[in-house]
Amino acid sequence: MSRSYKERFMLFACIYLVYSVFLTSESFGFGRSFMSRLLSNIAGGDGQVEDLTDKLEFVHITESGGGIVEKAAASVGVNWGACHFISLKDSIGCAEPDYEWSAPETGNFLMTSRWHTPPKDLLKGGMDKKENNPYIEKDLFTVVRNPYTRVLAEYHNKWSGCDDDECGNSERMNSWIMRKLSDLTMQRADYRARLENGEDATDIGCPTPLDGKHLTPQVDYVYNDEGQRLIKNVIHHEDLKSEFKALMKEHGLGKIMKIPSSTGQEKKELSFLNLQPETISMVNQFYLSDFQAFGYEMVEDFASDQHYSIRATATPCTEIGSDNVKECERDTKQSETSDGDDTNNDVIPIGLPHATTFLLGIFSDLSEQDALARERIRDTYLKESDELRVCSLNQYINQHQSSRGLWVPCRIPYVFIVAGDPQRPDEHLDDYPVSIDRSLVTNAPEEDDIIYLNISENDSHAGKARAYFKWAASIGEVFHIDFIGKAASSTLLDTTKLLHFLDMELPPAPLNRRMYGGETWGSKTTYFATKPFYFMSIDLANYVGQRKVGWEWVEAVDISRIIFSHPKPIKYVNCNPKLFWYDGLDTHQKWYDKWMNDMSNLPRSKSFIDTMGVCNELKENSQL
Repeated sequence: MSRSYKERFMLFACIYLVYSVFLTSESFGFGRSFMSRLLSNIAGGDGQVEDLTDKLEFVHITESGGGIVEKAAASVGVNWGACHFISLKDSIGCAEPDYEWSAPETGNFLMTSRWHTPPKDLLKGGMDKKENNPYIEKDLFTVVRNPYTRVLAEYHNKWSGCDDDECGNSERMNSWIMRKLSDLTMQRADYRARLENGEDATDIGCPTPLDGKHLTPQVDYVYNDEGQRLIKNVIHHEDLKSEFKALMKEHGLGKIMKIPSSTGQEKKELSFLNLQPETISMVNQFYLSDFQAFGYEMVEDFASDQHYSIRATATPCTEIGSDNVKECERDTKQSETSDGDDTNNDVIPIGLPHATTFLLGIFSDLSEQDALARERIRDTYLKESDELRVCSLNQYINQHQSSRGLWVPCRIPYVFIVAGDPQRPDEHLDDYPVSIDRSLVTNAPEEDDIIYLNISENDSHAGKARAYFKWAASIGEVFHIDFIGKAASSTLLDTTKLLHFLDMELPPAPLNRRMYGGETWGSKTTYFATKPFYFMSIDLANYVGQRKVGWEWVEAVDISRIIFSHPKPIKYVNCNPKLFWYDGLDTHQKWYDKWMNDMSNLPRSKSFIDTMGVCNELKENSQL
């Protein structure tokens, strides 16, 4: 071995040893701080991680996603919320607590679960120094939540709410909420009276739920007793990921402080739609200031045909008075003070370069006719496809997870798309999960390649398509899918030619921006990719899933109208010169006739615009 080679080898070994000691060893107390310093250098600018505790502090309101925020901070060695006071290394990953605290022997509003105590109450309790109050001289932020979904989350909290096999009982849930709010109303009145009589807050015993601050109105955290704002930065649970990202970016931490893609929250059997009118009335009364101060809509009842969005419709009040909170002066929307950056909720992050991937969603339903159609599809173009390159979505996800995305031979994962809940609206306009588990679908077939959307079936407008693209965009972001395609169950594809099309015409990330195409049809007023088969890049799928046209016509036209409303240029791919599919094959005979006799005739060509139709339309309107 040459001397120069030995020197290079020893240098590499030393570097590896330093890496192992400082970054991976938990036996050295300085490992975490070294990692934090390294990450802070990556962050750049003013937002150093080590300086974060001197600038920004989190106020944890119960059941508003605070645990997720604490976990994001803990991942870079920062203590927020409960991590200041108790050891949560296993569940949250916190460093050691940096404030002394012990649970009082009896319930106490000030000291029980101190990380949930509102800032104004800590100050009134004499905790006004940095040594005993993490909020002193800090830029505070918190997460607020729609009161309807927050009381549901409180009910499902295993520590303070329901934790047995009967939690899915709607009557029990409504009874629990009304009882707890009634109890808390009396407890809060008694506590205020005792404070006004001069009792020390640290000596006043409190029953549950008052002592743990569960169900406490959120305005109690954000504003003081005079209605002045104590917490400058208020973000919303409904848009936690994007608003948290914007806040971290503002503080120079956008590159390293991130909310995880999966929050770990499980779908519950009950939703705010199960709230009964008398329960809603009590929630409205108890949380009136929350609804008004944070811009959430109140209702009297959740009618089955009502589309209610749990998102706030206005920004928080800069301050609140004793009455007419709704007419307060409000924060300026972030978009109005933007620095011109191109990031927004509709942009899917650009991934690493790879061979183009294409999610094929085949629209189906639970009818006997479409069950036969699925059998035909599996027996023909899916069965005869390149097994290595075309696979079910489950197989694709398994490949991705087992190799951590490093070796995924499948490039066209497919899945059948079925609307799974006839009791839901026929489009996805609320904040419930876009898909549901097969176990929740009545008469669901034992087929592992079906995804059930959390909507009722429809074929008259773009509601199902938008829900599909919304779901697909979320899947694609995680598993590096470049394009999202939609095919009808009566469309017969040549997957070999589809693969060739991907290689020749559709670029992978990072070049797959704002692309949309299919078989083109047009008139003098519009053109669009037709319903039997069309596709779009993942960023457009996300854009489509988040929007709704003002009026509805038919699926393909509505989807194109949404896409062409995008503020940036759209790259349209006209497939008419080389169509690699047949459509309209809705019977067994039609399907197999084409499969057996005409697949060799693909690709086929088709005219772009119905010229004679346009001419006749113009003549009828005396325009030609």
